[in-house]
Amino acid sequence: PSVHYHLGVCLGHTGDLDGSVTYLRRATQLDPLSGEYLAGLGKALGLSGDAEAAVHALEASLRLKPNDAQALHALGQNRKSLGRLNEAIDAYTRAAAIEPDDAAIQNSLAVAYVEQGAHAAAHDVFVRLVEQHPKSVGYRVNLAVALLNLGRFNEALAACQEAARAAPRDARVYAVAGSVYETAG
Repeated sequence: PSVHYHLGVCLGHTGDLDGSVTYLRRATQLDPLSGEYLAGLGKALGLSGDAEAAVHALEASLRLKPNDAQALHALGQNRKSLGRLNEAIDAYTRAAAIEPDDAAIQNSLAVAYVEQGAHAAAHDVFVRLVEQHPKSVGYRVNLAVALLNLGRFNEALAACQEAARAAPRDARVYAVAGSVYETAG
């Protein structure tokens, strides 16, 4: 089963998602108690667009390896794509508790909070991301959006200004700054 698993992972990296799913399915058939194989299959199924099957495989994986932060992250992404936002936030929150320094997990959590309308929670996560990655323009822009959504216009504008200093040609910065001016009136 190991050969099938590794071949499936390699095919996924080359973009052959059908081949990846085929080999990862075979690996899980040969070793149905491997959380690693089930997680790999779930991630490949999600990338191939079968979010429902991905959720099933990832949940099976997490029954075997409940502290797999990357499987939890993938579970959150697939639940979110199915419109199950509260369940996605639960998975992201569990993943973030296991790997608090993983920026991708934290960002997914914060973006889901924004979509849920939990702007204060999103703000808190984006503040941590900016502290951990002070050169990231994207996190500063997202922080500005969270501040804008909280009605904290001066702080949102300051976050845009910081982002503009770091990336003076990044259109996202000016789009959010324009939204701040427009909303603040």
